[in-house]
Amino acid sequence: SAVAFSLGCAAVREHAEVVYSGEGIDEFFGGYNAHKRELPSDWTYLTCSHIMSEEVVKSLMKDYSADVRAVDPVAPLWQEVQGQHPLAQKLTIDISLWLEGDIYLNTDRTSTACGVELHTPFSDLRLFNVARRIPAEYQFEGEQNKMTFRKAAGSKLPYEAAFRKKGRKALRRVLSAVLQPRSAARHVGSLYRRRVPALEPHVRHLRLPPLVRPQLCSSVTRSVTLHPLRLF
Repeated sequence: SAVAFSLGCAAVREHAEVVYSGEGIDEFFGGYNAHKRELPSDWTYLTCSHIMSEEVVKSLMKDYSADVRAVDPVAPLWQEVQGQHPLAQKLTIDISLWLEGDIYLNTDRTSTACGVELHTPFSDLRLFNVARRIPAEYQFEGEQNKMTFRKAAGSKLPYEAAFRKKGRKALRRVLSAVLQPRSAARHVGSLYRRRVPALEPHVRHLRLPPLVRPQLCSSVTRSVTLHPLRLF
């Protein structure tokens, strides 16, 4: 996603310096197909972070170690959320680990590297507090995800915009036509090095949404735990 986002930010920078992005909406309203899939009882939900085969990971990572397992950082929190509704379990993992440690990190660094000021209005804590009260069964309808949000958006937007599916196939065609995997990695890396010297570790804290981010600290994870079956 960092590759696609860097290409998008570079293109946007030619026309604007401040942009809005939709980070948070899938994690708050159940927007991924994985959110509605039933997991075997002995599995640990690994969010979207476990999408590459071990061989691909090994070929991409300079410090690859077979002793580092994808399940290790997830397992403690996964055990903590057992007993909740399955959707609440997955959203808690996604918000605490995937959204916090990957999505915000990638989008913040990439937009900064391209000279774009990124705002994420859907990460507002007030919207989260609405989403956490919505019964889980309202979030899916047929093949559609995050239905409550889509229906709300449909009152203001054309149907084809509010209910449009994610266009991954189109994105893959664009990326494959523009960049090969390794040259793509070099492209993103060059943006980081050019615009964010030394990739200083605190860059991830520059513009993360102030209303949500403090709630995701490990010490207050329980306060963020979602209970979509508890309407009030």
